[in-house]
Amino acid sequence: MQLACSSTMKGLLLKLICPAVLLGTLATDFAHYKLLMVSNSTVFRGAKQFESKAINEGESARFSRLVCSTMCLQMVWCNLWCADKLDKTTCHFFEMYVVAGYQETNMNDALKCYTRKVIDYAIGAAITGAPAIDIMSMKVIDPLVDGIYTRKGSECYFSGDESDPFVILDIGSVKPIRRILIVLQPNKMADRFTDIEARVGVEAKTEEFFSEYQSFGFYDGVSSPGQEILFEKDPPILARFIVIQRFSDRSLCPPQSGYDYNCMLQMCHIEIA
Repeated sequence: MQLACSSTMKGLLLKLICPAVLLGTLATDFAHYKLLMVSNSTVFRGAKQFESKAINEGESARFSRLVCSTMCLQMVWCNLWCADKLDKTTCHFFEMYVVAGYQETNMNDALKCYTRKVIDYAIGAAITGAPAIDIMSMKVIDPLVDGIYTRKGSECYFSGDESDPFVILDIGSVKPIRRILIVLQPNKMADRFTDIEARVGVEAKTEEFFSEYQSFGFYDGVSSPGQEILFEKDPPILARFIVIQRFSDRSLCPPQSGYDYNCMLQMCHIEIA
C-alpha cells in the first residue's frame, strides 16, 4: 500500500496516487486514535522503542494525521504517535502507553500526540493495596492509574510479601467491563508473576469477602519480561470494583524475609475497558 502521497499538483496527483478507497481506509484507521498532549521530555525519556518517519506532506494536516495513524497501526508495538514540534512532515512512533484520559502538566513542553488507548476506566480510579516494601519505596501503587507507562521497571508497582497481596480499584460508577490488561515489568523478575486472579463487583467489599466478587480471569504463569496479561469477557460484566490478587505459596517465602519476590505482586500498568 502506498502511504505517502505527493501534493505537487495541488490535488490532481493526490487523487491519482491516493484513491478514495485508500482515503476511506486511512480515515477508518484514524478513528482508532484520540488526541492528547504529552510532554516532549516525557515521551523521549520513556522511549524504549520508537521510530521516526518522514512523509510527503499531503493536501492538509488532516491527511498527514491519517497517514501517521495508519503507519502506527501497522507496527504491532506502536501505541502512540506524536507530530514533530518543528517538522510537520515527521511522525514519531512510541511503544509507551499513554491513554486518552492522561492529563499533561507540562504544557510548555507539550507535543500533539495520538493514542491507541482510547478507553481506560482505571485512569483516576481510587486504588489501594499492599504497600511497596521499604527497599523499593519508589515503586508505589499510584502510577498504575495515572494513564502513562514508559516501560521502565523503575515505574512499576512492587508490593510487600504479605499473604496473597492484592490491589483493588474503584472506578467511581458501574460500567460494562470487557477487558482487564496487566503489563508486567520489563525484566527477568516478571517470571514470578503467577497465580493471579481478577474479580469484579458492584459493591465495596473487604479482603475477606473478595471471593464473593464475580470471577473475571485467572493466570497461572509462567511469565516473560514485559508480557501483557489480558482477561476478556463477552458479554461484558457490569462492575465498579476490580480486584487483582496473587495467591502465594507461602512455603516459598522464608518467614519475615520482607524481600522474597516469590510472594510479591508486581505490575507496571493496568487498563480497564
